[in-house]
Amino acid sequence: MKINIDIENLLSTLPTIGKGMLGIFAVTIIIIAITMIINKVTENRE
Repeated sequence: MKINIDIENLLSTLPTIGKGMLGIFAVTIIIIAITMIINKVTENRE
């Protein structure tokens, strides 16, 4: 079994892969921020 890697295709897809990873990172940061805000708003007010 031989694996052929087409470097030209690999390099042409890297920007799309980068945008996808950046999107995942951004959504994760937003979810963490919303969770922290909800925790601050709903913490015990004694």
